[in-house]
Amino acid sequence: MIEAIGLKKMFSEFTAVDNLSFQVNPGEIYGLLGPNGSGKSTTMRMLLGLLKPTEGTAKVMGFDIRNEVVEAKRMMGYVPEEPVLPERLTGWEYANYVSDIWRIPRGAEREEELDELLTLLDIK
Repeated sequence: MIEAIGLKKMFSEFTAVDNLSFQVNPGEIYGLLGPNGSGKSTTMRMLLGLLKPTEGTAKVMGFDIRNEVVEAKRMMGYVPEEPVLPERLTGWEYANYVSDIWRIPRGAEREEELDELLTLLDIK
């Protein structure tokens, strides 16, 4: 389940998202529709823990995006409109970099999981 509770995001004096609340239950499909600049991407970035809300919060499968950001991120996936891949990194280096961003603890277990995943995808 995804639940937004009074989400607000301001950039200086500009309000990108203002008091947004909604709930998406398991099995439901929910679309964010609106013209350019209406706050769709900003909302998604807040839900993903990539932007901190100015006010309000959200929960992803019960995990609060402010206080349990790592757990909430593990419940979500995101595919941006435009791919943003560093050109000079190998598949393993990029996966390792993303693991750092998502605060997945470094160590042998992470390396084994990355190796297994990249071998499975044949992008090692």
